[in-house]
Amino acid sequence: MSALVEVAKAMAKAWEEKDEAAFRACLHADYSFKGPMMEMNSVDEAIHFMNRCPFESTTENCEVVVEGQKLVHIFDWNVTAPFQATIPMVEVMEFEGEKVKHARLFFDSAFFPAELKAQMMAKTAA
Repeated sequence: MSALVEVAKAMAKAWEEKDEAAFRACLHADYSFKGPMMEMNSVDEAIHFMNRCPFESTTENCEVVVEGQKLVHIFDWNVTAPFQATIPMVEVMEFEGEKVKHARLFFDSAFFPAELKAQMMAKTAA
């Protein structure tokens, strides 16, 4: 299994456990992220968002495609609290070395209750 796949797995686990040190270890110093309801332009912003994220979840049914320094992670995000849903997601990660430098996340935000969407938008802006 490639080192990039191992980093992607470690990143998902760190997010689920809200393990700041492990999450930070996966990210390049110039990390940036963009998703349907959020954008982060530094490691510190990503850590701040992870720590304030109100969800308990697991990542299931994972598939990974690696080409060069790009990895595509296809998975079901199984949210268990504060609501329950299985949300299909695709994350495209660009690596520099064995660190994630840029990431884009794709999913249908309709799976989220309206009040949680508003909270997420506010927390990203805070």
